Amino acid sequence: MDRRAFFDSVRHSLFVGKLTQAQVEGMIFLLDAFEKKGVSERNYAAYMLATAFWETARTMHPVRETLASSDDQAIRVLDTAYARGRLPWVRKPYWRKDADGK
Repeated sequence: MDRRAFFDSVRHSLFVGKLTQAQVEGMIFLLDAFEKKGVSERNYAAYMLATAFWETARTMHPVRETLASSDDQAIRVLDTAYARGRLPWVRKPYWRKDADGK
């Protein structure tokens, strides 16, 4: 893959003309992992990069649910949204701590 062309393309099409160093590093990490695993199919790599883009709120690094600053805050935000019916696809709140506090 031509990484220069890749970064030029995503910089303008997804990141409004600007990438942070952290975003670049996150994408390099994923691209390196694809190459190391021998992933050469563009559709697979595109799907994984798109998933990372949306699930990380465009940071391209791991984030907590709801971008909360703590697990407890994330739980409160999700509990509130769930109680208000804003998560109709959720059958059982997966974010709540279990009996061991995990």
